[in-house]
Order: sequence, then C-alpha cells, then structure tokens
Amino acid sequence: MTAILLLAGVAFACRYSNASAQNELKDKLKERMTIFLYKSNKFYNNNTIDSSIVKFNVLDVTYFENPNNYACEFKVRMRERNLDTIGIMGASITKDFTKVYRGY
Repeated sequence: MTAILLLAGVAFACRYSNASAQNELKDKLKERMTIFLYKSNKFYNNNTIDSSIVKFNVLDVTYFENPNNYACEFKVRMRERNLDTIGIMGASITKDFTKVYRGY
C-alpha cells in the first residue's frame, strides 16, 4: 500500500513539474514575441515599451520544439486608436530566445 502511494506521488510530482515547465516556456515565448513586435515597429527603446500609439497583447502561443528553435503560432491582439483586432502570427524563436524570425 505504501509503495502504491509513493509511486502515485512521484507520478503526480513529475506531471506537475512538467506542466509548470511548459507554462514557464509559454510565458517566455509570449514575452519574447511581445518585445519583438514592439521593436520591429520602433516602439521599444532602452528596455522600455512605448504603448502610447499601438498596444500588442500576445494572448496565447502554440509551439513545436525543433532541435535549434521553437516553431510558434501566436494569437495576438493589436489595438490602435481606431482599430482593435486579433490575429494569428507565425514565428520561429531560437532556443536561447535571442532571435525571432517571422514565419516558420
């Protein structure tokens, strides 16, 4: 009985740890894409985001891990003065999170 409880506890801990790591990775990918969107539109200076003209919110990410990068599909909300839209963007992000390439 004790062995079964111990085995169940280990299985639960591994599953929880894996889910936590996946959520952390998703958050990092969303953060990197947000910075990329502001930088590519010249709204990012000195590590500060200027969202006075346009606001980007990366709502969700679906990704596939390749040997050298993450192939990602982002759900992005963009808001301007007279525009509020949600769209899908594809990007590849290197595993060290230093480079973002639009498309796959």
